[in-house]
Amino acid sequence: MPRDAVASVHPRLAVAALEMMERNMGARIDLAKEAEFRDAR
Repeated sequence: MPRDAVASVHPRLAVAALEMMERNMGARIDLAKEAEFRDAR
């Protein structure tokens, strides 16, 4: 998930949401320029 490409209503909640994705879903949080996009097919 590119941290700098996520829109949020409240910055504090955006940080919490990204942390929850890391912990609960095993998401890797990077910057957009470091993101690797894969074909979802």
